[in-house]
Amino acid sequence: MTPQESEPPRALRRLALGMAAALAASGQSQKDVAARCRISPAYLSKMLAGHKNPSQVVLERFAEVVGVRVGEVYDLGDKALERQAEAARRAAVRRAVNEPTVTALAEAAARLHHDELRRLVEELQDRLKRDETSGRAHG
Repeated sequence: MTPQESEPPRALRRLALGMAAALAASGQSQKDVAARCRISPAYLSKMLAGHKNPSQVVLERFAEVVGVRVGEVYDLGDKALERQAEAARRAAVRRAVNEPTVTALAEAAARLHHDELRRLVEELQDRLKRDETSGRAHG
């Protein structure tokens, strides 16, 4: 099984991340929240991992128990997905700048927006110029 196949679909990841953020912000334990939602801790754990999709009733109960609206759970999930995407973009750029291989550059290009890609190319061009200048100075 490839990593892409084992990863939950985006909508389920969004919900799982939102639920995890809401749970963390509530300061309650998974065990306590599960009991108050009338579900098993194992089932809650599977929902938080993105392996199970809660029913609307369970989601509403969960939101009430952790003190948020259902819409806020989704909003928290959106924010978490954005942070993950930004972290992936930054990591791709770091790899491309630190070790500009074709693979690293292609990965960065696939993750970046047009302006970000232009800045990466400019940074690499500056680095190449510095390397050439320093090579001539030492040679």
